[in-house]
Order: sequence, then structure tokens, then C-alpha cells
Amino acid sequence: MLPRDEEVRPSKAADWLRDALASGYDWESVLEANVELDGYRYWRTEHDLTLHNGWQTAVPLVDLARQVGGDELQVVRRLITLGQAESLIEVTDRLGYSPDGPVALRRQLALDSSLAAVYILIVDPPEKPKHVSVHSSRRDADQLSPDAPMGVRLTIVDLVCG
Repeated sequence: MLPRDEEVRPSKAADWLRDALASGYDWESVLEANVELDGYRYWRTEHDLTLHNGWQTAVPLVDLARQVGGDELQVVRRLITLGQAESLIEVTDRLGYSPDGPVALRRQLALDSSLAAVYILIVDPPEKPKHVSVHSSRRDADQLSPDAPMGVRLTIVDLVCG
């Protein structure tokens, strides 16, 4: 709950926090920033209420993600954590999903892994680091692949899971 740039000795942290709270310190915003710096999503009570109401009224997943400032996969995971749904399939059946997003690929894998193709784009320019990315469609891999100048090896690998 302490700002990361605040240099407070552990032995003084409780006193610092007590004084800061008495002055109106917004501990939750600091906690949210710290959690996000660690690569996680902080869910506030109002986010959970928005998700609960969105689930009850079947707000489309894309819109629900926008309302809480997250992405579709974060919302799916949170709805499951909150007990609103038991699976990604249940969420997408009720709320839909973007057909070209990561939730679509995960749904495809969950429904029938033998039908889920994954396309891996590999760009191997000389004297530069390789670029490797995974895509849910050949079209996406083609669109993201740069015009390959001479000497750049470009490969798209089609894998089927299962």
C-alpha cells in the first residue's frame, strides 16, 4: 500500500501509513498501480459490480471489457473467479466474444482442440533479433508479416493442436 518511490523503512511503514491515511491518502490507487507494475490486474469493487450486472443483463463481452478497462480474457477469468460462470465456454455462450481475439482461439481449443489451428510467424532478418508471434488465423499472420526485403527469411507455420 506504499508507493514504490517512497523510501520508508519497514520499521516506520505503519507510522507513515497511519499519517498518510489521516491526510486522505488514496491507498487503493497506489495498491492498484503496484499490482499492475507486477503484471497483474487489480479489480476494484466497482469493477466486480459492473461485471456482476453485466453478467445478469448479458452485456456483450467486448462492451463489458471496455466498461471495466480490461480485455476480454481478463473479464472471462474474473467472471469465473467471481463464480458467475464455470468456464470460458459458458461466458462466451452468454456474452459472445470478438471473433479474431485470444478468447476466440481459447474457445476453439476448449470446444475441439483438433480443429484449432495456430499460425506462427517467424521473421529472421540477418544481424537482427528474430521476431516470433502466434496468431489465430493465417490472415492475421499474413497481415502482420512485413514486406520481406532480400535476405530476410519469412516463415508462417501452421500447427493444429490436439
